[in-house]
Amino acid sequence: MDEVIYYKGHIFLVSGSQLRERILRAAHDSPLSRHQEFRKTYMAVRECFTWKGLKGDVLRHVQECEACQRNKGELTHPAGLLQPLLILEEKKERISMDFITGLPSVQVKDCIFVVVDQLTKFSHFFAIPTRYLASQVAEFLFREVFHLHGLPKTIVSDRDN
Repeated sequence: MDEVIYYKGHIFLVSGSQLRERILRAAHDSPLSRHQEFRKTYMAVRECFTWKGLKGDVLRHVQECEACQRNKGELTHPAGLLQPLLILEEKKERISMDFITGLPSVQVKDCIFVVVDQLTKFSHFFAIPTRYLASQVAEFLFREVFHLHGLPKTIVSDRDN
């Protein structure tokens, strides 16, 4: 097998090796790797393997991955610093909201929309379709939550897409 060379603790694949694509698929596409982003995929491959142009091959593989293109959106803003939440004095002063996705579809509803009062921890859970638009979520909040409890002073969200 002259397409593989063991050198300094790594398996070095020579130019034209058929194993490269199989290694990339195992490191990125397999259920265990869960289609991780470039850096994590690169580090996983780099643990045991190396070859000339490895970084570019990993980047190309991740960018051209059909499953990633379909299911992962590109982040437009980097994560900011965490901000402390102020101590509350009244119930319904601040609510938080989040979405639980990836659930099996029941009557076209495959997402749970969660709204929680931050002081009392009183919670609302709603089954909704994943394809809800932001405007539809706002209408839903007014119709199902705000008409019961009034408008909160603040809403905390992690800006789910």
